[in-house]
Amino acid sequence: ETNITDAGAQHLARYLSTAGCKLQVLGLYGNFISDKGAVVLANALANHNTSLTELFLGKNAVGSVGAKAFAQALHTNSRMTKLWLSNNKIGDSGASALGEALVSNKT
Repeated sequence: ETNITDAGAQHLARYLSTAGCKLQVLGLYGNFISDKGAVVLANALANHNTSLTELFLGKNAVGSVGAKAFAQALHTNSRMTKLWLSNNKIGDSGASALGEALVSNKT
């Protein structure tokens, strides 16, 4: 728990989007990342990042919008093997979107 907010998530997303990023595991458990931060992280994973395999976002403030953004990212990102969203409020629609994405993503 390091008090990272959406602004911090935006900085991390920028780093994840760089060609030189070699980060494989990112632990962000117990912070203050909401849908806004989750969306920028998901966009980085969907469009640019090829190194990250595990993202821990449990106990944040991610809702259904953030979960749906990660679901969309999983359609194009074939490196992610673990995405932890426990103790968030992703709701039924977020869970459903993630479930559908997992059907098509074999990692």
